[in-house]
Amino acid sequence: MRMPMSRYARVLLVTGLALLVYVASFIFIRWTRPEFINTNDGPIAIYRLLYWPIRWAIATRPPYVSRFGAKSFNAKYEGGTSGSHVDFVYEGLPYSPYCSKVNPSLQVGSLARFSYDAELSCDDAFVDNVNIIITNVVSAVPSLR
Repeated sequence: MRMPMSRYARVLLVTGLALLVYVASFIFIRWTRPEFINTNDGPIAIYRLLYWPIRWAIATRPPYVSRFGAKSFNAKYEGGTSGSHVDFVYEGLPYSPYCSKVNPSLQVGSLARFSYDAELSCDDAFVDNVNIIITNVVSAVPSLR
């Protein structure tokens, strides 16, 4: 005599199957690139919204951008002004993204704390990228005033 499946096991099974269908549909869409989803400006909004978690995880991003929600990092400040590009060295490599605000008292060569906003974008080839705007650059060493 066979025992019926418990309610917990059924919920677990349905959730697992739903997750499998979700990931499989994402892979299928990325592989086939159907015309009804793709526009001149990239995929339609429902695709970008529905698959956002997977797209964020696999997106191309600079190495200083966290995949896990941190919105700042420390790096060596190499110059730049508010409203233009700021130069810094992170793990030995130079970068120069756009920056909206830089503390004018920062010295070139000092350790600085960079805060940023990240935006996920997708082009019409279904390639996901994380675009970065540095929002604030301050000294990483607190002053003793």
